[in-house]
Amino acid sequence: MAILGKHEVTITSGGTVLQEHDPDADAVAAVQNDSSYKDTPIVLKYIEAMPGANFELNYALKEEFSFGKADYVVFRTSIDGKKVESPVVTIQRYCQTGAYSSSRGGVRGREGSQSQERPYYWKELLTTDEKPNAIPAEVKKKYAQLGRIEVSVLRKKGAKSLSHKAKKDVLPSDEPIPEEALKGRAIDSTMGLQDPRPVGGSTDWIGVKVDACPLAVFIFQYRSRKALQILGILPRTPEPVPLEARDPDSLTLDEARELLRRQMAEREAARVKIKKENAEENLRQLSAIQVKREHVDEDEGVSIVAPPAKKPRAEPEVIELSD
Repeated sequence: MAILGKHEVTITSGGTVLQEHDPDADAVAAVQNDSSYKDTPIVLKYIEAMPGANFELNYALKEEFSFGKADYVVFRTSIDGKKVESPVVTIQRYCQTGAYSSSRGGVRGREGSQSQERPYYWKELLTTDEKPNAIPAEVKKKYAQLGRIEVSVLRKKGAKSLSHKAKKDVLPSDEPIPEEALKGRAIDSTMGLQDPRPVGGSTDWIGVKVDACPLAVFIFQYRSRKALQILGILPRTPEPVPLEARDPDSLTLDEARELLRRQMAEREAARVKIKKENAEENLRQLSAIQVKREHVDEDEGVSIVAPPAKKPRAEPEVIELSD
């Protein structure tokens, strides 16, 4: 979990705190070189965004936190560069228990007299290869905060509460993002908002910052598992070992059945192949015999021999005797 001093922020999904992964050197350098974070303690983590899953942000102030001259502390939160519901803890509330914890799972607003909340969830980011009608630097800046949850802890004084109003600019856009703006960033997820559900009322607070910079900044870069593997944050999924190469004792019952089916199918395929090859060989042999017979018939001529002439039979000589 992300902790800086007396402040803690975590992201949960399905009631489970998401595992936090350390960033690569390039991501750390990019934050350190950002002048807006000068002299500010920062924690930077990667988390896995599961498409379609709801998520919540959890905030905490530990014991013995010092308010100094402040009247309250705000966990100023933004997702994809858009300010969202940010919890406030007053010094009076904190002193009642000596600690503070709270969760936010969506964007709140009002519909008539009813307070509502639209739950957060992760959805697939739509992209387009069409070139935007803007300077590349401006396009990159516009989408620089995509895939990012940022929480700044601020002490403020002169608290003034106002009735909460829905922030229209929080609503995520369904327009596809130019691929040019995402080049080299491996971003494929964004924030979505589900249908509203009724919740208790909330209040907006206005005050003046006590400190020159935030007490702490928490940055969570959320990516899909595939994107985290591309970035090298998570190891790539190894190729599964074929069942044929596995130790038979390690196979489950279903795997053993599958292996048996494969082996039977292979044996049947081999039997059919051999039968086919034998049939083809027999056919070739029969064809060769037929050709040989035809060749012999063509070479052997038929001679017609006339029967020998019969020798003339000698007629008996007739002698006439006269008286």
